[in-house]
Amino acid sequence: MNDTRKNIQKSIIEVLFFRGFFPEIFKSYFDLKASFFSQLAKCKSESRLLAYGFTISILLFFERLPGKVVSYSSEGFQRSLLPAIGIDLFASIFFVPLFLYLVSAILHLALLSFRGKASFFESRLAFFWSIIVCAPILLIFSLVESFSPDIFPVNVIKYITVVLSAWILSSLLCAAEGFSSHLPLFFSLLVSYLFLLSLIP
Repeated sequence: MNDTRKNIQKSIIEVLFFRGFFPEIFKSYFDLKASFFSQLAKCKSESRLLAYGFTISILLFFERLPGKVVSYSSEGFQRSLLPAIGIDLFASIFFVPLFLYLVSAILHLALLSFRGKASFFESRLAFFWSIIVCAPILLIFSLVESFSPDIFPVNVIKYITVVLSAWILSSLLCAAEGFSSHLPLFFSLLVSYLFLLSLIP
């Protein structure tokens, strides 16, 4: 009985930390290009890609959740928090995947003009996987921004988060498209972010 329990515990640990979804995210930080081709070997159907889209929806929902909780706390709970969270979750599940497909299509068409070699499926997979890999970084920044704004230099962490996210996104997309270097796309993403930031009053 004890041996069986130990084997079950060992299996759970292996799945969670060595062979599961989250270990794949962690290992991808050490070789982004290899992580894309590993996902490409596993993800052969649109249903799995759609599952990634819903996963991103949930991850982005959790990324926004700390800020929402802190915002409602600062207002003294004058409004009900749970309905707002429910609406946010509903919107995330139903609209974020559609938005992801739209953005991935625009990116794919843009990269095709630069002689990208990826199929639309491969381009979507690279885009979806890049957001999943970025999710832990975004969540850490969200927690720091929401709960420790006076302890850490939030703006510095924000720009580090943007740089890391642009690096991951450009690396994975260029790996899918067969580009020799991801640096042009990396700097293009940073310039685009700064341009959009300048438009915000």
